[in-house]
Parts: sequence; structure tokens; C-alpha cells
Amino acid sequence: MQFTKCALFTLMLLAFMATASANTTMSFNITQPNAAGVGFPGPFASETITVPTGGGDATITINGLTQGLYTYIIGDGNSFDFNFSQAVTLSNMAWVGGNANTALTDGGSGNVSQFGTFNKTINGFDGLNSAVSSFSFVAHGATPFLTAQGVLIPNSNGFIAAIHVFPTGSSCPAGGCATFLAGDGGGTVQAVTAEPGTFALIIGGLLYLFGRTKLERILKLIKFNRRSEPLTA
Repeated sequence: MQFTKCALFTLMLLAFMATASANTTMSFNITQPNAAGVGFPGPFASETITVPTGGGDATITINGLTQGLYTYIIGDGNSFDFNFSQAVTLSNMAWVGGNANTALTDGGSGNVSQFGTFNKTINGFDGLNSAVSSFSFVAHGATPFLTAQGVLIPNSNGFIAAIHVFPTGSSCPAGGCATFLAGDGGGTVQAVTAEPGTFALIIGGLLYLFGRTKLERILKLIKFNRRSEPLTA
């Protein structure tokens, strides 16, 4: 009985910790192109939002993806666009790729093609030559973000993020294949990922409980067999 109570408490604790950890990271893809990007295979980029357990600033990372013959990089006006749930200031901007002229700056609110108006746009300098393959930054709100899911909200057109895409690859000329804007799935349920440590904790806890249960059964069986042995003179 004592072990059963302990096991129940442990499982409840693991469930609580798993829920808390799962709320710290959200990942989604940029999948929907405007008319200029129709025919190019997606998704075009992946985005990950991380908020510390207990709340704080949001760290956002965007990576251009490779699909078949095309590698997608991001740049120019409306390079990265977001609809935040509150007013934010940006810091710790960092990127991979580009050239010596690459610069990314806060452009405030702006309209992005068919995807509507976003309350935070980030603009790049120049186009293809200064485009980047990866970008990350920290968003600081007036109040701490409590979960990754609460960082962005759909705009009036149903989108939470958009980018300015440049397809590159061996089939593209020196000036690039094309350039187009693309948004997330548009109001779709975003994927939530738990931290690896959470899975390890849950698995370890379940293995521990399983092992304890098996051990108790074996010990009870041994005691029963001893009691059942006939007495000898």
C-alpha cells in the first residue's frame, strides 16, 4: 500500500514536470507561398520559439530548409515577420550566411503580401547576395512570456509569421531562381515539443516503477514458497 501511494505521487509529479517542460518550446514550418512561389516545394523554413520554464524572454530561431534541388535562404524587405501577443523589443540578433553588407533591422509593423499585417517586421539589406540561411534573436515583452505558445498570435488574416524567400541551387542562375513571400500554415495547430530531458525523466521514472513492482512480486513469491514448504523432522 505504501509503495502504491509513492508510485502514484511519482507519476503525478512526472506528469506535472512534463507539462511544464512541454510548454517551453514550440516549433512550426513556413509552408504557404504567395503567387510568386507557387511550384517551389515546401516547407521553406522552420521556426522554433523557446521560453524558459517559469516565464521570461522568448528566443526565436528561423532556419531555411532544403527541398530537392532548392535551398531556401531569407533576406531583403520583410525578411522575417511576426505577430507578437504584446509589444516587444528585439536584441541578440545573430545570423548565418549573408555577406559583409548583411544587416537586419527592426522595421516595426507592416503588411506582407496576402498574409496581412504583422506587428513586427525585420528587414534585411539588399536581396539575394545578403540573404541568410539562419537567424535568431531574443524578444523582450513588457511582461514575461509564460509559454512558447503564447508568444505569437494570428493576425487578422490568420498568420503568425512570414518570411521573404530566395530559392538557390544548381538549377538556379547567378541572379537566383525567383523571390517570393511565404507564411506559416495559417491558423493551424502548431507542434509542441517537450525538452529531451523531460522524456528521459519520464522514461527513467517509469522504468524505476516497473522495476520496483517486479521486485516486490518476486519477493512475495519467495515468501509464499517458503511458507508452503513442508516441515521436515
